[in-house]
Amino acid sequence: MDDYLTQNDKDQLGYLADNKLMREAVKKVFLRGLYYDGTLQADPMKNFILATTSDTITNENLGALVRARTEAIRILDHAFKVIDSFKKVEKTTLKEAIHV
Repeated sequence: MDDYLTQNDKDQLGYLADNKLMREAVKKVFLRGLYYDGTLQADPMKNFILATTSDTITNENLGALVRARTEAIRILDHAFKVIDSFKKVEKTTLKEAIHV
């Protein structure tokens, strides 16, 4: 990633990774439609699969669309794992803290 991220970019990603509350809020915004729409608490017609089914789309095209959207979920999930790799906060165990 050194070829496209500046040090400032990396620092900002570190701040996001360290701030769990902000990171989770951003993740919810990015992934809400993919993860949550269509669950029992949401309108099922907002579900990314159910909303695309109709009599005008072929099974083959529907399958390709589902595959593409599933890959998008994987890509976004991986992106958040990459962001986590920029964490700067060191975790100290209680035992380490006592012996300091």
